[in-house]
Amino acid sequence: MQTNTESRVGPISQQLFLKLKQCEAKAAIDCVGIGLIKNDAQATLALALLEAYGDASEGFIYFEPCTARSTTRPPDAVLCTRDAGIVVIECKGYPIDSIQGVKAGSLLIAKRGRIVQEGPFSQVRDAMFAVKGSVDKLLGAQYGGPLFTYLVSLPNITSQEWASKKYDQSFPSDEVIFGDQLIASILRNKIDTLVCSGLVQSKRSKPINQGDIDLIKHVFGDSDVINREKHMPVGLVNETLGLVIAQNEASEKSMSTDQKSLCDLAVGGFPRYAYGQAHG
Repeated sequence: MQTNTESRVGPISQQLFLKLKQCEAKAAIDCVGIGLIKNDAQATLALALLEAYGDASEGFIYFEPCTARSTTRPPDAVLCTRDAGIVVIECKGYPIDSIQGVKAGSLLIAKRGRIVQEGPFSQVRDAMFAVKGSVDKLLGAQYGGPLFTYLVSLPNITSQEWASKKYDQSFPSDEVIFGDQLIASILRNKIDTLVCSGLVQSKRSKPINQGDIDLIKHVFGDSDVINREKHMPVGLVNETLGLVIAQNEASEKSMSTDQKSLCDLAVGGFPRYAYGQAHG
């Protein structure tokens, strides 16, 4: 995962940044990417997520997370806990006055003297399915896989402002979290409602298997062990090539000390590959 937790990027107000760092320090949840947050809108979302889920020691919150297979267009946040499953969130800092209308599920945004069409829902869905594809491939999705949901966060717009423009009548507001709703209890209730609906629709009994949470971190490059332990296929015959290949695939592949140190080098955000040495 590409992260830079030491440096601040973008115009985040000092007071909000300090509050965010204090909340991160107290949180039990695995939190990565605070240093990649670009502005007050994203920082407000991050603070609400930490306040709502900071005590979930078995889960994680990743900000601007790149998967191990792709560094393009990461979502603004990914939340994963036992109660929430996997929630992918896109954050947009539009003020209400910059939105000139809604058309076909997209927002018409005034930018530098012209109107541009932006689709935060298509963006967050694309990001969610990219993560889901990698997670399903990793887990094998024997039980249908974890429950995935998504949200669009608009921290600079209140629900009252949105309703006053009647955008709530033409935009799926159930999947939007507004600035006045970025309070821990309200945010958690919003996600709980989405999760309950998703469980009913998918006929799942729970959002995620708790034992899968650490495995899912590998999708985002959290890889002291690059490949998880795999089960051996049944029906393989001794002393055959198929058995040898299956044994190699099932074996645990760990980074050496040198590989770990090389992976810690700063490479300006560019992708990197770690190659192992073949032993005969």
